[in-house]
Amino acid sequence: MSTLPSTLERRVFAWNISWAVLGNISASLLQWLILIIIAKFGDTLSMGQYAVSLAWVAPLTVFSSLQLRSVQATDARNQFSISDFFTLRCLTSAVALTIICGFALIGRHSDTPPALMILIGLSRLIDGMSDVFYGCLQKYASMRIVARSLLIRGVTQCGVVLIALYCFRSMLLAALAMVAVSVCVTFLHDSLSAQRTAAHYGQAFSNSDLISLGRIRPLLSLTFPLGVASGINSFRGNISRYVVAYVLGTKSVGVFSALVYPNFGILTATAAVGQALSPKFGAHAASGMQSDFNRFVMQVVTISAALAFLTSVVCCFWAPQILSVAYNHAMASFTGVFCCLLAALPFACAASFLNDALVARRRMHQQVTLFLSVGLVEGLVALALVWRLGLMGVAIATLIAAGVQTALASYQVFKARPNCQI
Repeated sequence: MSTLPSTLERRVFAWNISWAVLGNISASLLQWLILIIIAKFGDTLSMGQYAVSLAWVAPLTVFSSLQLRSVQATDARNQFSISDFFTLRCLTSAVALTIICGFALIGRHSDTPPALMILIGLSRLIDGMSDVFYGCLQKYASMRIVARSLLIRGVTQCGVVLIALYCFRSMLLAALAMVAVSVCVTFLHDSLSAQRTAAHYGQAFSNSDLISLGRIRPLLSLTFPLGVASGINSFRGNISRYVVAYVLGTKSVGVFSALVYPNFGILTATAAVGQALSPKFGAHAASGMQSDFNRFVMQVVTISAALAFLTSVVCCFWAPQILSVAYNHAMASFTGVFCCLLAALPFACAASFLNDALVARRRMHQQVTLFLSVGLVEGLVALALVWRLGLMGVAIATLIAAGVQTALASYQVFKARPNCQI
């Protein structure tokens, strides 16, 4: 009988991870499908405009998140309420949207309409507000509901993009429809699901309880370095697109984004597992046992890197067929670039879990230095190689940056003394 609680706990934990991976893999595949739909029913320019818009709004939308969901899930001592997280997310989203609007209207972005960039940014910011409700559901081991939300959002957005492009040939209309979907799913599905789940565990709240300024300052103080780090990391992840846009043009950004998107999908699934494991990371960090924490992190990182390596090998073997079927036969000519990008996948997956470990130890400031260093390396290498090697040079820069990030993150996780102030 003494083993029953631990057995049930392991089963719940396994189901939680399964639903997290299923939901996020499905969501990433559906986001990839949006890019495929644009390639099939739009043109290369439309695909490039969509990719450029995402590249410029992503750092701001990621920064606005402050990685609140990770902090919420690892808040083992319940220092903050859901209203603290939601209020802070609303404030940071408003600031991010203001900056996006100014950047889109004042900046010069070649062939990308400012309205398209603003609408895509608004859609992503509203989607991000669901993270607060996902964090609540995650805390109560209800990842099945999160997976359902991601599926509903992804399928519906694919549908409205398909209709807008097939019937009206308009990327602006497609982006506007995505905003409408984001609003409906976030406030009609996610909010209500979180309220029902919290009420079931005796932590009921209503929409009127979501806005509170009481604990904003200490939460912002805790998460601001993490937001800066994640924003810089997102900027770093898009440096290659900025270089491609500057040297090769908007259309080439669409091609590069299409080639790198399978990596993004796998990394999304990796992040989902990390989110499910975050309570475990937090518990090990809070225990103060550095050896146990290091052992657990090493196991997770090793398994993820091995699985990512096997996935890369399989995808490289079928690379021409994958590119031809997903996009068109012309994309098969970029097989070498595609395989080089896949080679970075094991390092990127390992770095993702190492980042979760740093969050659990509340090592926010170290992340800023890490992402700045990696971004500088990737930007310089990409600029040095793109002139001679084109997209292959940018892919090589991505591979080198992933390796550097893994090495630096490993040093900070395994050499730093644990911080138990969770």
